[in-house]
Amino acid sequence: MFTEKKLAADVSSLGVQEGMVVLMHTSYKAIGAVKGGPTAVLRALLSAVGEKGTLVLPTMSLNLCDPSEEENAHPEDQWEHVRGTTPLYDPATSPTIFMGIIPETFRQMQT
Repeated sequence: MFTEKKLAADVSSLGVQEGMVVLMHTSYKAIGAVKGGPTAVLRALLSAVGEKGTLVLPTMSLNLCDPSEEENAHPEDQWEHVRGTTPLYDPATSPTIFMGIIPETFRQMQT
C-alpha cells in the first residue's frame, strides 16, 4: 500500500520540483491502494510542487457542450431545446465526467 510520503518521494524522483507547473493526468486504479485514498494522492502531488508551484488536472464536464458537436447525442430537431436547458458550467456543482476520482476530488478541494 502506498502512503502520501512515498508517493511524494516517487513524484519527486521523476523530476518534479518545487515551483514547477505540472499538468498531470492520473489513474487511481493504476496507482493501486493508497492509504488516505485520492486525497492523499493529491496532497502528495501538491507537496511535490510546493507552495509556489501549480498542479493542473483535467476536470472536464459535459456542461456547455453544444449538441451539434456531440456525436450521436441528440437529433438535430432537439438542439435548441438542449441548448436552452443545459445548465451552465459551475465549478462548485458541475461534476467531472470521465476523468476519474482523483480529478473529481481535486475539483472539490478547498485550497
